[in-house]
Amino acid sequence: MSDDVDSLAPQLIQCQQKLYAYILTLVGDVSTADDVLQETNVVLWAKRREYDPSLPLLNWAMRIAYYQVLAHRTRRGRARVRFSDALLETVAAEAEPGLDELDRRRVALADCVHKLPDTDRDLIRLRYDDALSAGQIADRVNRSVDAVYQAMRRIRLALMRCARAQMTTEDAR
Repeated sequence: MSDDVDSLAPQLIQCQQKLYAYILTLVGDVSTADDVLQETNVVLWAKRREYDPSLPLLNWAMRIAYYQVLAHRTRRGRARVRFSDALLETVAAEAEPGLDELDRRRVALADCVHKLPDTDRDLIRLRYDDALSAGQIADRVNRSVDAVYQAMRRIRLALMRCARAQMTTEDAR
């Protein structure tokens, strides 16, 4: 059992994006999703010895996340808009299958980014990894702001077409 518990940390790290997407679907707010994900990770680690490695880790983690969302809602019961627990359960059940599709899209997009020419990939990195504005990117690459906007628009369209084509090809297999 010790080996199973020791291997849990890397597996939990691997499922963080899907777990976050699931929580965000349930709470609808980035800040709340961040808080609930942290709370969920604390509970997951505290209950790590209860995890049955023969079962999918993500399903176990999502069930705990669901209960953390309920606990968070109870603590913040004074919120103006409050959905019923039945509605939350319905949303949770419908969100689970969508995570696989989201992961497929993420993988397809990452593959398409790798296929971009270096200059385009650099623009994407500056915009999304470094979170620079179009003006900051223009200064950095010695181009006009309009040229950066045009390039980003062209790159986004190319990525969208590439990812769609890649997913269509995968579906046809």
